[in-house]
Amino acid sequence: MQKESPKGLKGSRPQFGRIAVMKGFITEDHLRKALAEQMNSRAPARGGPRRLIGEILFEKGWIKNRQIRIVLDEQQRSGASRQSGKRELHTRSKREAAGSNGVILAGMTKRQVREILSSSQPRIWYTPGEQEVWFYKVPRKQNIYFVDDKVDTVKYLH
Repeated sequence: MQKESPKGLKGSRPQFGRIAVMKGFITEDHLRKALAEQMNSRAPARGGPRRLIGEILFEKGWIKNRQIRIVLDEQQRSGASRQSGKRELHTRSKREAAGSNGVILAGMTKRQVREILSSSQPRIWYTPGEQEVWFYKVPRKQNIYFVDDKVDTVKYLH
């Protein structure tokens, strides 16, 4: 199976899919299907040759945003403890890991959101209190609320 770690760090973190299966978020069958799709997909907009497993699982509806965060946290914790013995994650590392899997988190900048969701344009609107909101349909319907240049809240719509 292909590892989802940055160049030069292969094997330094547990695989996203393995953690998701271990935690019971997805089945082995879901993982096999996502890996097959990953092998046949390209994501030039993301700057990488293949789409990420977490992104594929999310688009298929097999894993939830909250579960992705849990897997990313576990993946980062395991990698960090192997490399330096540290158990704490830095907020920046969480954001980078989440962004690489198409997940938007509070504290991200507008630029980071644009990079992560570059495949579509948002519909921008403002609340009565003049808070800027970006609505995206892809990968899932969501409203992203900003305070100044940073994400304040992400609300997923049904």
